[in-house]
Parts: sequence; structure tokens; C-alpha cells
Amino acid sequence: MQLRHEDMNNLMRLQRVDLDIARSKKEFAELPARKEHASIREKIAQVEQKARALASAQRQLTDSIAQAEAEDARLAEEQEGAQARIDAAGTNYRSIESDSKKLRSLGDKRAACEKRLEKLYADSEKAAGLRKQIEGARSALASEDRRCSEVLDAARAEYGKRADALADRRDELASQLPADLLKRYTASVARGGGVGVGVLSEGKCGSCRTPLEHGKLIELRAHAPLGVCPNCGRLLIVAD
Repeated sequence: MQLRHEDMNNLMRLQRVDLDIARSKKEFAELPARKEHASIREKIAQVEQKARALASAQRQLTDSIAQAEAEDARLAEEQEGAQARIDAAGTNYRSIESDSKKLRSLGDKRAACEKRLEKLYADSEKAAGLRKQIEGARSALASEDRRCSEVLDAARAEYGKRADALADRRDELASQLPADLLKRYTASVARGGGVGVGVLSEGKCGSCRTPLEHGKLIELRAHAPLGVCPNCGRLLIVAD
């Protein structure tokens, strides 16, 4: 393919712009703030999961406390009834003995119930403390999330401006190339992993750096100023 000197220059300019676009995308994708933001969001999700688990545990504790308090009240009422019957039994020793035995049993049950309540109250107080810690973590992470989001928004805006400028420059250069050359370049970029053209220098391909055989060099120079590297398949500008 016969090219004007300006076509070769524009082809190399286009490749530099394409490499700048790829580099800019990579830099934005690898911003430390993006990783930090993802880490913060992961921590927020973990805290929210703990908050849900704690809320469920607190509801269970509340139900258990209510049940234990109701049981303690019922036992206390039965104790009062048994004591009242003992006080009113007079010389009815059989009744006194029966209610006394029941009173002792009720006392044991209340002791066990009070012990269970004591543990439930302690667990409830511990859960309340954990809830405060979770609320503190929520607040701190929300602040970090806002700060990191602001950094990312600024970086995204800057990247957008640069991407728009590079896209405009690319469109300008692409419009100045012959359609066939642009098509060949686009295919070469796809084959070459983002690099579509190199310059022959010192008998080597400027893209893959492979030394070329003498016969191939003669053939390339015969078709100058543009050929194809026999090793990597990229377009090759023959400038020497």
C-alpha cells in the first residue's frame, strides 16, 4: 500500500492516542481509591450482616425475657397461694405438709427461673453494648464511604474529560487516514493486543523486536513504506 508521509505520521499518532486511551482506562481502573472504596463497601456489608444477626438475637432475647418474667410471676403467685393455705390450715398438718412441700418446689423453680433471668439480662446488656459498637462502626464507615466517593467522583470527572479529549483527537486522526489503511490498522490492533503498528528499525520489528531475515527485509523495502511483520503480524512502517 502506497502511503503519503503524512499518512504514516497520522498512523503513528493514532496509535499513540489509542495507547493513551488504553493507559488512561487502566490507570482509572487501578486507582487505589477504587480498591479502597470496594474494601469499605465490603466492610459495610459485613457490618450490616452483623447488625441483622444482632437484631434477630435481641428479638429472641426480648421474647425469652418476657417468657421468663411471666413464668417467675406465675410461680410467685403460686407461692403466695401455698403460703396462704399454710397460714389458714390451722392444725390440718396433712394440708400443711403438702403445701410446704409444694412451697419448697416452687422456691426451687423460682431460683432456677431467677438464675435464667439473670443470664438473659446480662446477655441483653451485652447485646446493647454490641449494638453501640455496630452503630459506631456504621457511622465511621459511612464517613469513609463519603470521603472515598468524593475522591472517586473527582477522579471520574477528570478521567471523563481526558477520555473525551482523546476520543475527539482519535476521531480527528482516523478521519484523515485512508479508509483501507484505517481498516487494516484496526484489524492489526485486534491481533496485536492493542498495538497495531511498529517501525522497522535496525532490521527489527519495532513492535515485537524480532530481527528479520535479509530476504524479508528486501521484500519489505520493495513494498515500502508499509508492510506486515512476518513474526507478529502487525503493520510495519519501513522507514530505513
